[in-house]
Amino acid sequence: MSLSDQLYKALTTFAEGVRFIDSRTVLCGSEYAFRLPLGLSCHDIEKRADVISAAAGAPVEVIDRGGAVIIRVVEKDWPARIQYDPAHLKNDMLLIGYNRLMKPIYHRLMHLLVGGAAGGGKTVWLRWVLYQLVQMGAIIRIADLKGFSFFPFESAPGVEIAKTLEDTADMLFAAVTELERREHFIMSTRNRANIKAFKPYVVVIDEAAQISPKMNKSSRKAKGYAEFCEEAVARLAQKGRETKVILIYCTQKPTADIVNGQVKANVETALAFRTNTYKESDVIINAQGAEKINIATPGRCIYKAETYHLLQVPFISESDEEWEKLLAPLKTEVLYGGHSRSSRGYLDGVVPRTGSDHQATRHVERQFAPAEKGIGHPPGLGTGTNHRGAIPRTREGMAAHAKGTHDLRGVSSSID
Repeated sequence: MSLSDQLYKALTTFAEGVRFIDSRTVLCGSEYAFRLPLGLSCHDIEKRADVISAAAGAPVEVIDRGGAVIIRVVEKDWPARIQYDPAHLKNDMLLIGYNRLMKPIYHRLMHLLVGGAAGGGKTVWLRWVLYQLVQMGAIIRIADLKGFSFFPFESAPGVEIAKTLEDTADMLFAAVTELERREHFIMSTRNRANIKAFKPYVVVIDEAAQISPKMNKSSRKAKGYAEFCEEAVARLAQKGRETKVILIYCTQKPTADIVNGQVKANVETALAFRTNTYKESDVIINAQGAEKINIATPGRCIYKAETYHLLQVPFISESDEEWEKLLAPLKTEVLYGGHSRSSRGYLDGVVPRTGSDHQATRHVERQFAPAEKGIGHPPGLGTGTNHRGAIPRTREGMAAHAKGTHDLRGVSSSID
C-alpha cells in the first residue's frame, strides 16, 4: 500500500468524505493534499495527528490551506545548525528563521511577544534580531537586567542598554516621550505620510518578569519602578506601532501575570520557543504545541503571524568574540563608558505647507526633541547616571505628565 493510501485510510477512520488531491516530494520528505468535507477543519485533523503519524511511520505536520489540508511527512529534519544566507536579509523586515523547506520567514516591523524556557535558544535568537536591526540603522533600547547578555552590542551604533530596574524606567520613559514627540509632530504637520521618514525605534525587554510589580516586592521603591515600567510598556504596546516605536517583549516565564492583558491584546505577532507546559504555550501563541518542541533542538520555535510556522532559527555563535567580529564593520563610534552615544538624524524638520507659519510645528519640536539627542530628558538617560529627579514614578506622576502633553495638542489648531 502506498503512503498516500495509508494516509487516506487513516483520515477516513475519523473523517468521512475526505478526498485525495495530489502529492509531491519536498526537501524534508513528501506532502499529500486532501480535500476536507463540509464541517471539518484543519484543527480537527491536528487533534488526531498522532494517528496520522502512526500510519505514515514518521513525524507529520498538518498545514491548513483553507478547505484543504496538507499532510507533510517529515523524513529529514533540519540541519543541526543553519547558517543564514546574507542575501536573505532585508532592510524593512526581520528574518525570523527557516521553515522545513528552507524558505526564509520574515517578520514585518511590528510588536512581537517572545517566550520560552531557559535553554530554548531565545537569547541567541535575540542577538540575531539585534544584529539585523543595527544593520537597518534602527534606534535600539534594551532592558537587560541580567547585565551580561549583550556585551558585543554595547558599542553598536544606536544601541543603549539598561541593566538595572531604575535605568529601565528611564529608558521606558524616554521611549514614551519619543512616542509622544512623533505623534505630536504628525499632528502639527497634518501629514501622516511623514511617518515613513521616522527611523524604527525598537524597545527590547529581555526578561519581562524582572520588571513585573508582582516580582518586585522587596521594597516600595522597587515596586514603584516596576509599576511605572508596566504602565509604560502598556502604552508602547497600545500606541507605538503606527509611529514605528516597536516593542519586543521577551520572557522565560510566560504566565498571565507577566504577559498582562494590555500586552496580550496589542501585540499582533508572537514567537514561542520550547515551553515547560501547554498553558505557557497558550499564553504566547494562543495554541498548544511549544511544549512539544524537543529539548535537544535549541532554536526550534513556532512563529504566529497570519498563520503558524514551525521554524529553525539561524545559528551564529554563542561566543562574544565571534559576535564582536561580526559587528566590527558596523561599529564606527567612539566608546563612552561602554555606551553608544550616536547622534542619529531622522525627520525633525518642518515640512513646508502653503499658508502655514510653522510656529506650532517649531513649538512641538522644542518640546519633543529626539530622545537620542538628550533634549528634554535627563542628560544621562539609560546610561546609569543619576539624573532621575524629573521622571514620574507613580500613577499620579504619569497622569500629570499625560495632562501636560495633552495641553500641547492645542497648538495644532494654529496650522491652516
